[in-house]
Amino acid sequence: MQMRLGFNRHKRKGLDSSFMLISWTIWRERNDRVFGRLTAQSTAQITMAITQQAQLWIETGATMMSVLGWPAAAERASTLSTLAP
Repeated sequence: MQMRLGFNRHKRKGLDSSFMLISWTIWRERNDRVFGRLTAQSTAQITMAITQQAQLWIETGATMMSVLGWPAAAERASTLSTLAP
């Protein structure tokens, strides 16, 4: 939390959006596992889902997330997924 206070307004907004996205994704995965709706995803799959969702959020208006480097992270993750067997 103290790290957040050291950021400027734009980075704080990006950090807040990132926190919401990551928390929501983990919560959905937890519910899927508890209620048996889907096969459990690996950590790599969850990370990929988060980066892809972040890219969509940025494209639809959560532009402050890009201040934290999300587009580059999403591009790296998609590159890694194409290299994976």
